[in-house]
Amino acid sequence: MNAEGHRQFWEIDRLPQNKVRHLVADFAAYGVPSDMVLAILLRRGVFKWLACRRDVIRLKHDWRDDVRAAQGKVAELKRRHGRSWWRGYLSALTICRQQVRVVCDSSRVRAPDNDWTARDYLRRTLGRDGVP
Repeated sequence: MNAEGHRQFWEIDRLPQNKVRHLVADFAAYGVPSDMVLAILLRRGVFKWLACRRDVIRLKHDWRDDVRAAQGKVAELKRRHGRSWWRGYLSALTICRQQVRVVCDSSRVRAPDNDWTARDYLRRTLGRDGVP
């Protein structure tokens, strides 16, 4: 932390994330009551976003397991009927998993493309707007 108590941006990858309690603790350091923070985060959809993010991560892991199972099926059906279907399924599943992985592995230092306030803040503090 610097003299004003703010974390440096280069520390961002070492901070815990994805839990409302971390946000509540950050605001509590500035004297904001936790119930107020929780009410605001709920009203603004942060609870939902964090829950959805966890669901997407779980889905990514489920797809990984499905890819492995489909690879086994393709190998098992080397010369038998049905191999083409499994290969197509594997190909489609792999594409979906790669796209979700890009989302999950994106930088923490980013802003939604439709949030001009957040983008402006990143532009002023980092020199870039945070949209990949």
